Amino acid sequence: MKENRIGFILLVFLAVAGMIVACTNPFKDLEISVSSNVFKNVVNLEVNSSAGTSLDNATVVVSGPDAGKIYNAEGKKIFKITGGFLFLAVDPNIIVSEQAPLNISVAITAANHLGAQIPVKITGSEKIAMRKVVLLNTTATSSEMAVKNTSVALAANGTPASDITVNIPPPAGSAESATILIPAGTQFRDANNNVVSGTDLKVSLVVPKTGSESLAEIFPGGTGLTQPAIQMANGTTSGTLLPGGMSEVSFTLNGTAITNFSKPVDLGISLDPDFVHPGTGQKVKGGDKLSVFSFSSNNPIWKHEQDATVQSSGGKLTVNFSSTHATWFMAGGVVESCDNSLKIKLTADWLKNGVTHPVTVKVYSKANDAADKLLMQKNVTATDGSELSFDDLPKAAVIIKTFDADGNGLSETVVADPCNATLQTISLAASPVAGNPKTTMQLYVRCPNQAQRVNILPTFYLYYKIHGQAGYKLLGIVTNGYISTTLLDPGKKYDFRAVWGSTVKDVNDVAVKVDNTATVGDNAAGGEILGTRAGATNLELLKEKCKEAGL
Repeated sequence: MKENRIGFILLVFLAVAGMIVACTNPFKDLEISVSSNVFKNVVNLEVNSSAGTSLDNATVVVSGPDAGKIYNAEGKKIFKITGGFLFLAVDPNIIVSEQAPLNISVAITAANHLGAQIPVKITGSEKIAMRKVVLLNTTATSSEMAVKNTSVALAANGTPASDITVNIPPPAGSAESATILIPAGTQFRDANNNVVSGTDLKVSLVVPKTGSESLAEIFPGGTGLTQPAIQMANGTTSGTLLPGGMSEVSFTLNGTAITNFSKPVDLGISLDPDFVHPGTGQKVKGGDKLSVFSFSSNNPIWKHEQDATVQSSGGKLTVNFSSTHATWFMAGGVVESCDNSLKIKLTADWLKNGVTHPVTVKVYSKANDAADKLLMQKNVTATDGSELSFDDLPKAAVIIKTFDADGNGLSETVVADPCNATLQTISLAASPVAGNPKTTMQLYVRCPNQAQRVNILPTFYLYYKIHGQAGYKLLGIVTNGYISTTLLDPGKKYDFRAVWGSTVKDVNDVAVKVDNTATVGDNAAGGEILGTRAGATNLELLKEKCKEAGL
């Protein structure tokens, strides 16, 4: 891919503090450089830790059949999380469609976290796709996840002298827990099936609350509860996994990760008593049969292990089984997937005339005429008529809910047959936080000695928060230097964050107007701007990049 030839890339979009408020322009200080590409298909992964810690030092590997067609924002093959974001772009010379999609896998690993393997399918139906990825921190307990790390002393021969039992209590307000029993004399093996020696066995257990919506974010496989591939006894199929209980079990011995054992290890998983059995449509009870599935980072696909009978004792429901490997385990059910995607169209009178608003679309399973488990969700910068699609939904009724930037519900729709290929239209109620006047931001760039402005600018993500408050929220996607929104209150001060590829820029204490338009250029008398901090430097940079681009 050639560099410095075609389109302008915005690296700094917003104003800096220190200006007179009445004259503040949210486009005041910026730097311009040139890139070889105007990417047509982009996936932006927002990567977070379940403990809220930064993952900018995580390791990222992009693989799969179409990995050679994926680049970072600079048109290079170096992939890095910056400011919590990972930018993936398709070579602009590649034509992507639903008939000719691209498939890649993104592996993210970080210290003290369970790694994530995220399958990404790029169909072209969404030119700019955004997905949230959460890595599970194995050292931090939360209200929706229990974590236990402990050490077990082994005999001199590297095996337990007697049976060892490790229990993990449930997360707060949950009945779900796990128990593991390691028989005496068990040998521990690595990924190459070599016996590992040592006397200090580290054991880690994780139990998430399966009724929590946050489960879809950390669910192994990276696609929520809907899975493009599940290994069953009769072959591989797509399907939706519905967990009644889960646990992740991992071991290290002498600093080596243990993947399997010489003897079967007994596991017990306590179930959510409110889990609705997908086969009966009723709450799970003693005597019911559930399927046990496993997922390993060495083979990142859910695999059916066995069926187990639910045991009822002391008011607790438990599934007990044995395994010779350490991994994620899930007890529950599976529902076969539709052969086609569910396509939906969002309509809203308050999003007409180019106004945009960040909308979250969540798809739930349906049980007892109500929304049950969150299967998957998508975030979209919506306008009236926006369309999006969902793959691998179950052959069963689902409920689709939409939410505005503050989490207020905008719609709830029951889709009796998500396998129906008919476009599903969903009308959005007016958002209570979008009642401000329409505010527009438009940036142009003009090269010195050129009469016409450059009309190719990058697409990037813009976040905002009221000045001084915590927690950025997505304002929307800035397309070709333009965004229109009703989320901003003209006259108020905001903190902004612009994210484009590996570039993340924060600008604080900015007052916006109803119409915010600016042109980057050298005609100060005509109102063009070069920035107040380093105007001369910016001018030379602008001249240099314009020359490199042949403009």
